[in-house]
Amino acid sequence: MKIFYKDKFEYDLAANLQLIKVIETCSNEYILKMMSHILNAQYFWNNRILKREFEHEVWSLHEATDLKKLAEEFNQTTNLIIEQYDLNDYLSYQNTKGVAYKNRINDVLYHVLNHSNYHRGQVITELKALGGDLPDTNFISFKR
Repeated sequence: MKIFYKDKFEYDLAANLQLIKVIETCSNEYILKMMSHILNAQYFWNNRILKREFEHEVWSLHEATDLKKLAEEFNQTTNLIIEQYDLNDYLSYQNTKGVAYKNRINDVLYHVLNHSNYHRGQVITELKALGGDLPDTNFISFKR
């Protein structure tokens, strides 16, 4: 299972970095907001697993020039979690509204991947509407 998640988060980082490269040359607030949110969600889940406090909000807006560094940092933290934790262990946490939940760490990691894919799709849709160049963020393309 650890190999599965390491592989999928390697793809997740590669797809994020492709979009970030485009975002660095584009001044669209919606796109920046969505990419910031993708990274913030990974940061939030990492910190929940590690029992760390949050330094920013899930909808905090980052500077386009900071996105690459944040994506790499958050991915490195996720990889440490994958290496050091039993992914079948349960995580007890509260959501942003204070409601308590309990899920397996592997389910949380899968959620982070799905969340990223969903919002990357929104970013690609917006880029397409703007007539911008669209990076190929398909998983199968990454594996080729």
